[in-house]
Amino acid sequence: MARCPIVAPQVTRVTLRDGEFLDLKAELNAGEYREMLAANFSEHYAGEKPRVDLSTFGITVVLAYVVGWSFVDMKDQPLAFSKSALLMLDQDTFSEIREACEAHHEASEKAAAERKNARTGASTYSKT
Repeated sequence: MARCPIVAPQVTRVTLRDGEFLDLKAELNAGEYREMLAANFSEHYAGEKPRVDLSTFGITVVLAYVVGWSFVDMKDQPLAFSKSALLMLDQDTFSEIREACEAHHEASEKAAAERKNARTGASTYSKT
């Protein structure tokens, strides 16, 4: 039986403390997932080992999943989500967002693994 492997764009809302919220992608597609992983490494040259880019530590998962939030700016106007806005947050708020996104990512990975294991019929691959 044929199946559609395309990730449908769905958003889920996660509530933070003080009633704030994040709107997160329910699941990353292959391209978004690969971009998230690649963003953790600095450029390297052939023959060199990839180096972790510490300036992106904890940011890549947030940038990959967040599509919106309930925060406002200093004039009480909605604050659009962006990397620059994310980097202007106080450390406690950033940590709360990062932890929420990491927990969401782990839950998404677990759900994907469960769906894979629940499929009926074994996959067969022919070696050439």
